[in-house]
Amino acid sequence: MYLTRCSSSTAQYLGAFIVDLNLVLHRLFLTTLTMELPRHLSKELIDDAVKTYKDTESAAIHHRVRGINPINFEQHIGDVIRESLPKDQVDVD
Repeated sequence: MYLTRCSSSTAQYLGAFIVDLNLVLHRLFLTTLTMELPRHLSKELIDDAVKTYKDTESAAIHHRVRGINPINFEQHIGDVIRESLPKDQVDVD
C-alpha cells in the first residue's frame, strides 16, 4: 500500500532496490548451496554476487521497473522478481 502513495520516481527507486536485493540474495543463496559445510559468506562472495548481477541483469530489471504502472505497484514488483528467477526455482503457490 505504501508504494502507491509515493511519488512515481520514489516508488520506482524503491521497487528497483527491492528487486535488486531479492535477486542478489537469491544468487548468494544458490552459490552457498554448492559450498561445503560450514557455509560462510565472505566480502568477496558478496561482492562477486553484486558485480555479476550488475553486469548481467540489473539494466534489464531497472528498465522493467521503470515501465510499471503505479496502480498495484507491489504486485507488479513481485511479478518482476518471480519472472526474473530461473523457472525451475519459482514456487508458484
